[in-house]
Amino acid sequence: MDADLWPGGEYDSKTIISWTITTIFDDPRIQRIMRKLASLLKKHFTRVHAYWVGPEAIERLRAGSRLTLNVYAGPEFDLHKNSVGSAS
Repeated sequence: MDADLWPGGEYDSKTIISWTITTIFDDPRIQRIMRKLASLLKKHFTRVHAYWVGPEAIERLRAGSRLTLNVYAGPEFDLHKNSVGSAS
């Protein structure tokens, strides 16, 4: 398959799993969709390293929740509250 969607969300009250959407499809229509998605993300999310993080997730992170790739990933894969600085 040329596109992947890995939905994330709240795993439990202290863990948020990141989501991923990717494509390697070179079709101009697909590339326009991906650019539109990126434009929407930039308006409502904050970039933290390689991730786009929503305002609620940033609040949860600052309150002590874990933001990670998956619940079994080691802490080296987590975003940490000092990563977001004073961004909101």
